[in-house]
Amino acid sequence: DRIREILLVSSLYDAFILEEDGSLVDQIWEQYVERRLTLPPSIQRVSNISEALERVKDPHIDLVLTMSRLPGLDPVFFASDVKKIRPGLPVVIMATDPAELAFLPDPMERRRLGVDKVFLWNNDAQILLAIIKHFEDVLNVEHDTRTGNVRVILLVEDSIPRFSTFLPTMYTELMNLTRNLIDQGLNDLHKQLRMRSRAKLVHAETFEDAMNLYERFKPYL
Repeated sequence: DRIREILLVSSLYDAFILEEDGSLVDQIWEQYVERRLTLPPSIQRVSNISEALERVKDPHIDLVLTMSRLPGLDPVFFASDVKKIRPGLPVVIMATDPAELAFLPDPMERRRLGVDKVFLWNNDAQILLAIIKHFEDVLNVEHDTRTGNVRVILLVEDSIPRFSTFLPTMYTELMNLTRNLIDQGLNDLHKQLRMRSRAKLVHAETFEDAMNLYERFKPYL
């Protein structure tokens, strides 16, 4: 499974912050090209909450990325409304200011209310790639370990600023390592398959989640 369509919910101001170095689509495309990945996702942006909840009904939307500052609405409540419409749709909150993180609930409460992950924007488009690949790994790790004996890397870290730095770095190194191991003589299809069979990276923010992931994937860690 892949992330093909992202719904970005943000004000014009936050969209400007994210796109200071070019449009998000172009930034993601550059990240994919640099790592020889194929089919980057497209992005739809809305600033109106009612429109966002209407767009969520589209089954082609695979991920909702909402900024932490939404005019007149708490992003956590927005995530809860999204889950009422599509319970399995991942919802990510992106903060652009570390001070905003103090006003968010703890990880267990966030998840109960419908927030799958919170990230801190670090002025680096690599975080966008990390978000996409993280949720693709969440979608695929059960199948890929069971049928392909794919390896698993478990990151345990509860600091949002830290894992917002760690995950992009780890994905970059993981993809570079995988690419370097690919036989130059393989055709393009085999190279793509090798890239998709790379180790999966899973992340826990609490001890309980870490133990659960450890028990589930212990033979593949």
